[in-house]
Amino acid sequence: MRDLFIKILEEKVKENDNTVLITADLGFGVLNNFKKNFPKKFINVGVCEQNMIGLATGLSKKGFNVFCYSLGNFPTLRCLEQIRNDAAYHNANIKIVNVGGGYSYGPLGFSHHATEDLSVMRCIPNVKILVPSCNEDVVVFTNYILKNKGLFYFRLDKKRDQDFKILKQKIIFGKISVIKKGVDCAIFSLGGIVNEVYKATKILEKKGINCSVYNCHTLKPFDAGIKKIFMKYKKIVVVEENSILGGLNSEIAEQIVKSNFSNIRYLNFGIKDRFLKVTGDRDYLLKKNDLNYINIAKKIFEKMKK
Repeated sequence: MRDLFIKILEEKVKENDNTVLITADLGFGVLNNFKKNFPKKFINVGVCEQNMIGLATGLSKKGFNVFCYSLGNFPTLRCLEQIRNDAAYHNANIKIVNVGGGYSYGPLGFSHHATEDLSVMRCIPNVKILVPSCNEDVVVFTNYILKNKGLFYFRLDKKRDQDFKILKQKIIFGKISVIKKGVDCAIFSLGGIVNEVYKATKILEKKGINCSVYNCHTLKPFDAGIKKIFMKYKKIVVVEENSILGGLNSEIAEQIVKSNFSNIRYLNFGIKDRFLKVTGDRDYLLKKNDLNYINIAKKIFEKMKK
């Protein structure tokens, strides 16, 4: 996802001379080509994410389309005050790009885990949140944020397998996409964890359970059309690589309550409300949170049996 995003940016920036890319002392290998080809459009502020957002806000008010590039929780939690008071308050034309969503940088330890970012960014006014689950999403939404003004949080995964293909449909900002159709339950997810969800559904198919998988790539603004999906299913499952509190799980639960679907049986998966004081790769950390595809399939099967 990361490399594809940069590739598209390099191709399109030639047509968009007001685009500026700012980073905070990282991404040299990935960004070297951009820096070489567009030296006047590249700024490295050093280890200073707060200043990165402040500078980006000033540039945006002067007419620039600014991309802020960082990883883990650094482009959000480290500079949250500046995002809220500078960028969001002024509804600046800034695209905050995180290339390390969830446990992408798991081996680097807790400081590099982006596990609360969706929850925090979701509650800030004027912030639009995009969380691609696949390369098709990255292509569509990189082009979208290049063309459209506003404050966006673009959460990418460093590297993820993709075992699924998007069903033939147009991927649209603000509209849920269908990855897989089924009749027994609906699973809502977003980001790289969608691949774990897809693999879980293949296990469930062998046990006679056929699930739909919905890609909620646009977390904010959320698709009001989800009510039509609720009408089709009595069993709803939500899976996200983010805190169980405040992100997609909260959005779906709020939508169910607002829509008065009291007959829906609800099962959710997310990062538990605790600190993981261990280090390991993504697969290891997902397993520690019961977010690996085997456990997802197991819990859904147990729920369906009841």
